[in-house]
Amino acid sequence: MTKFLILIIIVLTVLIYYNHYSRYNIDYNVIQLFLEQLTLEILNERNPIIIYDRLVNPEILFDTLFKYSFIFKKKYYLNNNNFIQNTKSKYTLLLNPNTDVDINIISPIHNSNIKYNIDTIETSKVNYITIKLKKQQILILPPFWNFNINKNDSLIIYRLDDIISNMF
Repeated sequence: MTKFLILIIIVLTVLIYYNHYSRYNIDYNVIQLFLEQLTLEILNERNPIIIYDRLVNPEILFDTLFKYSFIFKKKYYLNNNNFIQNTKSKYTLLLNPNTDVDINIISPIHNSNIKYNIDTIETSKVNYITIKLKKQQILILPPFWNFNINKNDSLIIYRLDDIISNMF
């Protein structure tokens, strides 16, 4: 009986967490700030964030702000690919290592209108914001946002998850 009760509590906890994790802002703002102004409270607002500071080494973020918040960190390189990408991680950091990059970001409210693995965005059905990310700047996207870049551009992508969000 106690094992069953513990199992029920664990399942309820995961469901409550997923309910919180899968929420997104219907009205959103792109937040622009300096690195020293970035806090976990701002991250929890679930809005895209542009960090003005140029970061040569993004590990600074992982050793300070994200030190105790996230356990799983995955690093990817996105080159010559303008397919629409979905950010399923708790936070996705897009780092521009080279020249200026135009990134189109799309709110989760348009997820049902997006066709993945296509190289264009149907502008009639989806509203998107184009952000010019300068060299060594970072854009932080909350879960379920979508983005794409031009074929000639490249990004370094860090996906950050905690224990439970890594399951999704």
